[in-house]
Amino acid sequence: MRQLATLLLLLTCVGCSLLPQPNVLIVTPTPQDSGPTAISTLAPQVRPTDTRAPITLGPAVGADYTIEPTATPRFTAGPPTETVPPRPSTFTPGPSWTPIPTRPTTSPTPDPLAGPPTLTATPIPQLDSSRMGIQLASNMGRVEWDASLTRAKELGVKWIKVQVDWNFLQPNGYDPGEDRLNTFLINIETADQFGFKILFSVAKAPNWARSTNESSGPPNDPQELGNFLTLLLQTKMGPIVDAIEVWNEPNLKIDWVTDQYPFTGAGYMRLFGPAYGAIRGYRSDIIIVTAGLAPTGNSDGTRNDREYLQEMYDAGLGRYQDIVIGVHPYGWANPPDARCCDPSAARGWDDQPQFFFLDTLEDTRAILNRNGHGSVPMWVTEFGWTSWDDLGVGIPDPQADNLWMTENSPIEQANYAIRAFEIGLSRPDVGVMFLWNLNYANPFTLANRDEIAGYSLLVMADDYVQYTKARPLFYMLPQAARSQP
Repeated sequence: MRQLATLLLLLTCVGCSLLPQPNVLIVTPTPQDSGPTAISTLAPQVRPTDTRAPITLGPAVGADYTIEPTATPRFTAGPPTETVPPRPSTFTPGPSWTPIPTRPTTSPTPDPLAGPPTLTATPIPQLDSSRMGIQLASNMGRVEWDASLTRAKELGVKWIKVQVDWNFLQPNGYDPGEDRLNTFLINIETADQFGFKILFSVAKAPNWARSTNESSGPPNDPQELGNFLTLLLQTKMGPIVDAIEVWNEPNLKIDWVTDQYPFTGAGYMRLFGPAYGAIRGYRSDIIIVTAGLAPTGNSDGTRNDREYLQEMYDAGLGRYQDIVIGVHPYGWANPPDARCCDPSAARGWDDQPQFFFLDTLEDTRAILNRNGHGSVPMWVTEFGWTSWDDLGVGIPDPQADNLWMTENSPIEQANYAIRAFEIGLSRPDVGVMFLWNLNYANPFTLANRDEIAGYSLLVMADDYVQYTKARPLFYMLPQAARSQP
């Protein structure tokens, strides 16, 4: 889900004297608790049934730009978990992929008898598949989920990222017998049987744990997140999960609607502490990942990701040495090798470092190094490029702010993603990289022209099991994701 209509930079030039200054909130960090309250001691809670549609998507990731942020609500989509179509006997195959040849090469003095020049295909790099992953739509019935896993397996990646939507899984209070939770558990067990390593991205507190039902946000009491994680880990998911990302893009107001915490890195650290305690209290080898931050600047609805990360360190992040730092280095319409900045008045995606894959990686590393985390890895928990050329619908509104989405062809989307994998995996300070996304383009997201559809490798059919279109990256990625010796 991509929220970059809320993401964009109010900054109009680097070093501009009219840059808006952030409001600095001085917050004393909450001391770390020794661990969460055990779920078994929690009294049963009787809550009104959540009547909202039970279909949600993955985390917000944006990539649109706008001088003034909008209040456009996030769309949700996906197949209803209550209605599962019959299991098909076969899946829809896609066309084979042949690498596009480069320009023909000839000798300096062509031999007229040698015949036509030979075309040479551009080599696809051979990448370490053990550090490659992709995010799947997660709130699905059994048949849809099995189809998703089958497609992900075809890619050759060894990791999947799954959003754990707390509100969806526990709509009526803590209930280990909740049907949705049990279906989710079976789905995760199936992913393990497929041989995937699994990253959970936990977000979206339920309405009963918040003082407002507006948008999405953390629980009023940060210990509630620790309790929920303990509940999850005490199921059969506990031995299966390999890594847990604590929340998603908390520097976007749309994901941090609360009057209980400040909209700062210090506010996030209040939530991180109990979550860390719950995870470490269960297993010492689960990889704990800080929330990937949306690459953005300061506005009423966004916080500059570089400043926000420094606030996390100011509030005590450096005390945690057994974690990794989540990063969301999106590139908008800029190639992954490009660097900031060569601004053009005709474009709005090339004048700030947040618009560049490499700049976000390198700026994040610099912040880690100066705060005592020089040996702590970064995990790219979301990245990707969007294309709308082949989707058959207009770009998202407001279209004037999203013209950058018309810049990338499906082939460029594929080339940029594979090159970004190559760049990131060549760095010793980058761990696993997760591409956004496999299967978020579906009849609902396309009808609503939701920007998350532009990143999807597959365009799903009405049954959410078959697909009607596979984009070039779906066929190129398996050629790059080779198992390492």
